[in-house]
Amino acid sequence: SVYEKDELEKKGWLTQEEYDSLSDREKNSLAFERYKKHRKSKWQIGRDFEMYVGYSWEKEGFKVDYFGVLNGKKDMGRDLIAYRKNEVFIIQCKYWSVDKTIHEKHLCQLYGTSIMYEIENPGKTVYPVFVTHTKLSETAKTFANRLGIILYENVDLGEYPAIKANKDSNIYFLPFDQQYDEVHKNIEMFLTVEDAEAKGYRRRYKWH
Repeated sequence: SVYEKDELEKKGWLTQEEYDSLSDREKNSLAFERYKKHRKSKWQIGRDFEMYVGYSWEKEGFKVDYFGVLNGKKDMGRDLIAYRKNEVFIIQCKYWSVDKTIHEKHLCQLYGTSIMYEIENPGKTVYPVFVTHTKLSETAKTFANRLGIILYENVDLGEYPAIKANKDSNIYFLPFDQQYDEVHKNIEMFLTVEDAEAKGYRRRYKWH
């Protein structure tokens, strides 16, 4: 087996010298720290924000489906679906620049998709939730109030366990790994490479 050099050295996470001299754990840890600090694409920021918001709800005892990450543009405005007993919270996340303003059309989409979920799942109490890094227009706030949408404005992207480990395979994935977003069942999350490897997980290998 050969370590996935293309995702560490070739993509700029490590220099050739670092790749040749460091242990596998040191390579992965350094690459992960550099990922967290580097300038991310809009898609990466949006994905990371959804992961952070989902983690925040999990800490409060909710089971969370990362619907947006798994379905992309087909998510129907449901970035996260949080469950607790008979309650379901349909959460839409927007990590926009702080100089931008959220308008009412986004609130309407969230409300509509929440009603659709309620129709498709009779007996569930469904709440729409809108979480954004920026602010809403006054009209958007009026819409949210009239439609019963729970609002969280000016939410920053904080620290969350971004390393995914699959319990079935004992393999962990870093956020820039190709299969990262596809891993969503029977997982354990970690803040650091050291924590993941201390539990017996190893980063996945490429077989030739």
